[in-house]
Amino acid sequence: MLSSSNYTISFGKSFNFLRVATLIYSSAFLLLFHSTWQVWLKLLLTIPLVFQLIRIFYNPIPYAKYLKLTYHNKEWQLYERNASTPLHYEKVRIVINTGLFFLLELRKANKRKVFVIFADQISNSTFRDLKIHENFDQN
Repeated sequence: MLSSSNYTISFGKSFNFLRVATLIYSSAFLLLFHSTWQVWLKLLLTIPLVFQLIRIFYNPIPYAKYLKLTYHNKEWQLYERNASTPLHYEKVRIVINTGLFFLLELRKANKRKVFVIFADQISNSTFRDLKIHENFDQN
C-alpha cells in the first residue's frame, strides 16, 4: 500500500518562517545595538540585516531555489526551479520535529541534504503519511 503512495511537499511561502526570521533578526538588532562598538560600525552592520529582513518579508520562502519534493515509484525527487531534471534520493528521515518545523533529511548512496520544513508548508495528512513511510522504510 505505501509503496504506491505519492507525496508532494511544496517549498512555498511560509508565515512561520517569517515569524522565526523576524525573531532572529530582532535579536540580532538588539545584540548589535547593545554592543560596545562604535555607532558608525553598528549602523554599517545594520544595513545588510535590514535588506535581508525586507527581502524575507516580501518573499518568505525558506528555499527559493527549490520548487517541490515528491515521492513517486519508490524514489524521492527534488525539483529545482530552473532545472530540467530533478535530483533523485533513495531515503528520507525526519531528524527532529519541533511542532513549528521539522528537519527532513534526504539520502542517497554518498550524498545527503537536510531541509527545514515549516508546519504551514505541509498538510497534517501528508506529514502523517511521511512518518508512516519513514517507519516502513527503516524496516
